Amino acid sequence: MHGSGTISVRTFLSSPRKMHAELYVVEDPHTGVIRYVGVSRNAQNRQQDAWKHRKRNPFQLGAWLRELDIKPYVRIIAIIEWQERFAIETQVIRALRMLGYDLVNKVSAYGEHPGHFVSIETRAKIGAANRRRVITAETRAKISVSKTNATNTGKKCQSGCTCGRHRRNHE
Repeated sequence: MHGSGTISVRTFLSSPRKMHAELYVVEDPHTGVIRYVGVSRNAQNRQQDAWKHRKRNPFQLGAWLRELDIKPYVRIIAIIEWQERFAIETQVIRALRMLGYDLVNKVSAYGEHPGHFVSIETRAKIGAANRRRVITAETRAKISVSKTNATNTGKKCQSGCTCGRHRRNHE
């Protein structure tokens, strides 16, 4: 399970003119074990930013980076189509977890979008709380307005627009 094996960079593009993403892994600099899988237009820059801002990152990746005394290694393992990036990233994370890797990614085994991990216990709690919840007519109206994006109240924000999105900041 160490990063000692050779992984060649593979390109999976139907057209070189399309937008692409780099699928990369981040390895522990002390053990060589893969700890994170990610996708980005520029993997090196993404990880440089993660390392630079690790003290402010509240997620598992930030916690792991704060434990390290030197930068982790970044290896690009594939160049993939931009539209497929989340699906492929999730597949790689699942495969590595099945092999026993202890990843700090927040993707669950249930296929949620990367970055949105909800445990089974949390799902049960949310479901139980929502089953007892009574939604009033006023709340339904507010939900309807928010879903239709009809927030324009006719007031103008400081910049002069009437979109209504900036209303809270400028009243």
